[in-house]
Amino acid sequence: MSDTTGLKRGRKPTLTDSGRKRRRTEINAKNNKNRIYIGNQYDRWMEVKCALRLQSNAEVAKILLDKFEQPTSPAPTHEISGKTSNNLITSTPGPIKSTIMIKPLHLSGVSEISSSESELGRNSV
Repeated sequence: MSDTTGLKRGRKPTLTDSGRKRRRTEINAKNNKNRIYIGNQYDRWMEVKCALRLQSNAEVAKILLDKFEQPTSPAPTHEISGKTSNNLITSTPGPIKSTIMIKPLHLSGVSEISSSESELGRNSV
């Protein structure tokens, strides 16, 4: 028989348990830098990716960030019979704003009329 009673088979551990744990947390921290959680918007993200025929999520992110950083130009105004409209029409729906302003009616040329019983009596005769 051979003397194998005290020997362990296999590779000897090079790291201690604490060393392995430290190494694993470093690897996880490095991987987490590339992770972005978009929550319930994942379906929309994938629709954009398919619609634009992109291969990776990094390409989708680059296009969206480039679009975000572009300076926005003012919305074009639409002309109605030669006059510029005050209502801008955009593709983004929003609350409907009424442009009708109700101004109080003030008649400066009309004097106030007071009616008293004595005046009514004189005018009826």
